Amino acid sequence: AKDETAGVDQIEGVEVMHSPKAWSTHKVLTKWVQRALPRISRQSTRRTRYAALVWDAAQTHRSKAMKQYLATRRIHQVMIPGRCTSTLQGMNLVIMRPFKAALTRQTEAFLNRPGGARTPAGNPVKPALEEVCRWVREAWKGVSVEMVQTALERSYGLRTPNFARTAIYRHHLLGPVVRDLLEAEERVEELVAADFEDESKVEQA
Repeated sequence: AKDETAGVDQIEGVEVMHSPKAWSTHKVLTKWVQRALPRISRQSTRRTRYAALVWDAAQTHRSKAMKQYLATRRIHQVMIPGRCTSTLQGMNLVIMRPFKAALTRQTEAFLNRPGGARTPAGNPVKPALEEVCRWVREAWKGVSVEMVQTALERSYGLRTPNFARTAIYRHHLLGPVVRDLLEAEERVEELVAADFEDESKVEQA
């Protein structure tokens, strides 16, 4: 749709959305949702379609306007609590380190290139936006499908056979608490199942 591409620049194969002051504003975020979750956004009237958007508790994410916007598109918002980046944010656990390392290598190569343009004060001239987008594009090539799968397993793998691989499971403080809660829940489920089995035997008798 035309309104979904407005304000989105296509540069060197990279979609660029930004605010005048480079802040993450409501307008930028809503545009990102439209681009990142197009099918959910366009099927907001279908009662059987929902999505879960997991992100941190930034102020723009928590705003009333954002909550209302996501609700109209049947998107459930799941907030990652503060100080849980190292346990629940898959991007930070697996993907961002190699991605940022690749960007750093390209940035350093740009800054240290012989004969590079300098300002009157002797500082390197900032790179063109097109060049920065090329850096981003090349850095993302180092992110594999397997890395994304690992990130999901380590951050959101609750109640799955891979839960023991998650960072929160191995956390020295949170891990025991979560494990105790899951074990208690499993015991309740076992008791309920046993009650149903006993009732069935009584009815058959």
